Amino acid sequence: NIGIVRSCMAETHTHDASGTIHIESVDAGKIFTLDQFFAVWDKELQREGYDLAMTVDGTSSEEGGDLVLKDHQVIELNYIKQL
Repeated sequence: NIGIVRSCMAETHTHDASGTIHIESVDAGKIFTLDQFFAVWDKELQREGYDLAMTVDGTSSEEGGDLVLKDHQVIELNYIKQL
Protein backbone atom coordinates (compact mmCIF):
# COMPACT_ATOMS: atom_id res chain seq x y z
CA ASN A 1 0.00 0.00 0.00
CA ILE A 2 2.75 2.44 -0.94
CA GLY A 3 1.17 5.80 -1.77
CA ILE A 4 -2.16 5.00 -0.08
CA VAL A 5 -3.24 6.71 3.13
CA ARG A 6 -6.77 6.49 4.47
CA SER A 7 -9.00 7.24 1.49
CA CYS A 8 -6.34 9.05 -0.56
CA MET A 9 -4.03 7.59 -3.23
CA ALA A 10 -0.97 9.11 -4.86
CA GLU A 11 -1.01 8.92 -8.66
CA THR A 12 1.66 6.20 -8.43
CA HIS A 13 0.92 3.59 -5.77
CA THR A 14 0.76 -0.11 -4.95
CA HIS A 15 -2.10 -2.20 -3.56
CA ASP A 16 -0.08 -5.13 -2.19
CA ALA A 17 3.41 -6.65 -1.96
CA SER A 18 3.37 -8.05 -5.54
CA GLY A 19 5.62 -5.24 -6.80
CA THR A 20 3.03 -3.96 -9.27
CA ILE A 21 2.98 -0.16 -9.50
CA HIS A 22 -0.43 1.30 -10.33
CA ILE A 23 -0.81 4.65 -12.05
CA GLU A 24 -4.09 6.50 -11.73
CA SER A 25 -4.28 10.11 -12.86
CA VAL A 26 -6.96 12.48 -14.06
CA ASP A 27 -4.49 13.48 -16.81
CA ALA A 28 -4.45 10.51 -19.21
CA GLY A 29 -1.33 11.75 -20.99
CA LYS A 30 0.75 12.42 -17.88
CA ILE A 31 4.17 10.76 -17.80
CA PHE A 32 5.53 9.17 -14.63
CA THR A 33 9.08 8.08 -13.87
CA LEU A 34 10.58 5.54 -11.51
CA ASP A 35 12.01 8.40 -9.43
CA GLN A 36 8.50 9.76 -8.89
CA PHE A 37 7.36 6.41 -7.51
CA PHE A 38 10.40 6.22 -5.21
CA ALA A 39 9.58 9.74 -3.96
CA VAL A 40 6.05 8.61 -3.05
CA TRP A 41 7.64 5.60 -1.29
CA ASP A 42 10.03 8.00 0.49
CA LYS A 43 13.02 5.86 -0.57
CA GLU A 44 16.13 6.55 -2.64
CA LEU A 45 16.67 4.52 -5.81
CA GLN A 46 20.43 4.63 -5.30
CA ARG A 47 21.71 3.05 -2.08
CA GLU A 48 24.94 4.04 -0.41
CA GLY A 49 27.54 1.27 -0.67
CA TYR A 50 25.77 -0.46 -3.56
CA ASP A 51 25.86 -0.35 -7.35
CA LEU A 52 22.51 -0.61 -9.11
CA ALA A 53 22.01 -3.04 -11.99
CA MET A 54 18.63 -2.45 -13.64
CA THR A 55 16.82 -4.43 -16.32
CA VAL A 56 13.63 -3.44 -18.09
CA ASP A 57 11.78 -6.23 -19.87
CA GLY A 58 14.93 -8.37 -19.64
CA THR A 59 17.27 -5.77 -21.17
CA SER A 60 19.93 -3.91 -19.21
CA SER A 61 19.03 -0.26 -18.66
CA GLU A 62 21.03 2.76 -17.55
CA GLU A 63 17.95 5.01 -17.23
CA GLY A 64 17.72 4.65 -13.46
CA GLY A 65 15.15 6.99 -11.97
CA ASP A 66 14.54 8.67 -15.33
CA LEU A 67 12.84 5.50 -16.57
CA VAL A 68 9.38 6.37 -17.87
CA LEU A 69 6.85 3.93 -16.43
CA LYS A 70 4.81 2.08 -19.05
CA ASP A 71 2.05 -0.49 -18.90
CA HIS A 72 3.18 -4.07 -18.20
CA GLN A 73 6.92 -3.30 -17.88
CA VAL A 74 8.98 -5.73 -15.87
CA ILE A 75 11.56 -3.69 -13.96
CA GLU A 76 14.21 -5.54 -11.99
CA LEU A 77 16.53 -3.73 -9.59
CA ASN A 78 19.58 -5.57 -8.31
CA TYR A 79 21.76 -3.94 -5.66
CA ILE A 80 25.35 -5.16 -5.72
CA LYS A 81 27.50 -4.53 -2.64
CA GLN A 82 30.54 -2.39 -3.48
CA LEU A 83 33.88 -3.82 -2.46
